Amino acid sequence: MVNLLNDSPSTDELRRILEGCPSIPLLPALGDLRWKKLLNNPVMRLSLTTLLERAQGGVSQPLPELTDELYCDFARTGQRRPFEALYFKRRQMLGHAGFGLVYEPGNTGFRRSFLAKLEGIATEESWALPSTVNNPTGRDPMRLDLFSAETANMMGFCLNLFDEIIPTALQEQIRQRLQAQIFNNYLENAESMNWPRLTSNWNAVCHQGILGAALAVLDDTELLACLLKAASHYLPYFLKGYGEDGGCQEGPSYWEYGFGWFAMLNEQIEARTRGQLSLFSNDQKTWRIAEYGPAACLKNHYLVSFSDSSMQALVRPHLFSYLERRLNELTCRRQALESYRYLAENGIDLEGNHADLPNLLLQFYYAPNDLGAEVKSELKPDHYYPDMQVWIVRGRDQAGNVWELAAKCGHNEEHHNHNDVGSFLLNINGVPMLIDIGAQEYTRSYFPLDTRYQHFAPRTLSHSLPIVNRQEQAHGREYSGSVLESRINQDEITFALDFAGAYPESAACRSLKRRITLEKHHGFLVLEDSFAFHGHGTFESAFATDDAKISIQSQQQAIIEKQGLRMKLTCGPEVEWDRVESWPYRKRPGQELDSINLDKRIKRLVLVPIEPQQEIGYQIRLELLG
Repeated sequence: MVNLLNDSPSTDELRRILEGCPSIPLLPALGDLRWKKLLNNPVMRLSLTTLLERAQGGVSQPLPELTDELYCDFARTGQRRPFEALYFKRRQMLGHAGFGLVYEPGNTGFRRSFLAKLEGIATEESWALPSTVNNPTGRDPMRLDLFSAETANMMGFCLNLFDEIIPTALQEQIRQRLQAQIFNNYLENAESMNWPRLTSNWNAVCHQGILGAALAVLDDTELLACLLKAASHYLPYFLKGYGEDGGCQEGPSYWEYGFGWFAMLNEQIEARTRGQLSLFSNDQKTWRIAEYGPAACLKNHYLVSFSDSSMQALVRPHLFSYLERRLNELTCRRQALESYRYLAENGIDLEGNHADLPNLLLQFYYAPNDLGAEVKSELKPDHYYPDMQVWIVRGRDQAGNVWELAAKCGHNEEHHNHNDVGSFLLNINGVPMLIDIGAQEYTRSYFPLDTRYQHFAPRTLSHSLPIVNRQEQAHGREYSGSVLESRINQDEITFALDFAGAYPESAACRSLKRRITLEKHHGFLVLEDSFAFHGHGTFESAFATDDAKISIQSQQQAIIEKQGLRMKLTCGPEVEWDRVESWPYRKRPGQELDSINLDKRIKRLVLVPIEPQQEIGYQIRLELLG
C-alpha cells in the first residue's frame, strides 16, 4: 500500500494505480437490497422515524430562498447567522429528501422532492459562505472555502448514488461546474490560495471536498492523478498542525471536523484504489491523532472544550466506527458504542450544520446491529500530550464518583486560540462543575486579532484563571507557560506549571505557578497558586461555572451545587471568597447538543487576597459533600 503523503508517488504512478482500479461507489447503489437492512437497524429506529417524517414533510416544501439581501447581509452587518441558517437548511432538506428516496426508491414524491432540491443547490450562484468572500455581494463562484468544498463533495456523492434518476442535463451541469469551479480552479490557483498551506481544519476539509468529488465523478484518470499529486504536496501541512503526540490544539470539535474529513478522504481514496493508495498506511502519527478523539470525549458527551471547541456535542459516531475498523483502535470502538447509544435514545440531530446526506447515510452505514452491554466500570486511559501540554485524566473515588479533569499549559497563539494558559475544567459524574465554554457565536469580528479578544469566550476572563494587576493574559506565541511537573499514576495525578509568561509586562508578575493534584480514590482536588510581584501587586482568581447555584458560606468556604451534586471549595487563610459574577454570551448555533438555548451566562466565583502582598501562595481544596 502506497502512502500518498509519505511515499511521494509520481503522477504517472498514481495514474497507473487509478487505471487498474475501475471506479466503484463508496456506498451501495440506489435500490440495493442492503439499504433496507442498514436503514432498518434497530439501533437507528428513532433516527429512521424522524428522518422519514422530515422527508415526507418536505415533499411539498421548496428550499428557502437565498436572496440578494441575505447574501449581502454579512458585508453590511458582520452577522453570519441570517444567511447561514438558510444555507444549511437547504442542505438539510436535500439530505432528508435523499434519505427518503434511498429508503423508498419507488416513492415518486421523494424523487420529485430530491431532484428539485438538488437542482436548487446545484444552481446556487455561489457555494461559498459570504463570510469567506471578499465581495460586498457575498457571492464568488470561484471561491473555494470549507462549504463550497463540502457542497462539491455532496454533489459528487449524489451523482454517484442517484445517477440513474438524475436527468442527463442536470448531471452534465453539475459535472461542468465541478470541473471548472472546483477541480481546475484548485489545480490552477492552489499556489495563490491561503488554505492549502494552513495547518488547521481548513486544509483537510477543503481537500476532502475537492478530492472526494473528484474520486466520485471523474473517469479522467490523468486529471484525477494530477489532483492527488497536488494534494500530496499540501495535505502534509495539515498533519503538521498536530504534534507527534497526536493532540489537536483546536479541540475535539475541530478534530472531528478536520481529521474527520481527512479520515473520510482516506476511506474514499482506499475504496477508489482498492487499497493500493492511502493516507493512513504505515503512519503511527495518524493512529495517535485518531486516539485523541475519544480521549477528549467526556461522559454525557461533554468535550474537553479548550479553544473554540463545542462544550457538549455528539461527535459523529460513524467517524469513530470507521477509525475502529480501519485502525483497530479500541477506544474508538467504545466511543462509537457510547455515541450510537445516544442516537438510539435521542435520534439524529436534524438541525446541525452537518445533517447533510453523506453524514446521514454514513451514520446508518456504520451503525452496530446492537450496542452490547454498557461499559460502566472501565474508565478511559489518562493522557498527557507533551507537544501541546494538555492533560486529560480520569478517576473514580471510593464512593463511585467519576472525576474527569482536563488542564492545559501551552501558549497563546494556538489554532482557534484562547488566552487560557493554565486553565482547567472539571466534570464529576458527567456533570460539568467547572467549565470552559469553548466557542461563542462566530461573527466578522470574532477572528481578526485586533477584535478577537474583545469577545468573551477567547478572553482570560471566561476561564478559571487569575487576573493579575487587572491584566488578563496577552495574545501571541511568546505569551506562554512552562511545565514544571507531570506525574500520572493509578492513585494520584499532579501537574504543575509556571505561567507568568502568559501575562503582559504591565501585569508586573515575576512568578506565577499553579499546581493541581487529583486524588483519584479519595475524591478531592487540590489547587495551589503562588504569586511573586515586582513590588506589591493585586490579583483575583476565579472558578468558572454556568447554571450552577453558588453560595459563599464564609471567607474560606463556598459551595457549588448542580444537578444533585454539591462541591465544597475551601481556601486557605491568605485569601477569601469575595463575590459571584455573571456574564452573558451567545453559543455558536448548530454546534451544541442544546441547539435551541443559545443565550448563556457564565458565573465566576472570585477569590481575592486578604491584603496586598509582594509574594503570596494559597491552596484550595475541592471535594464533594454527601
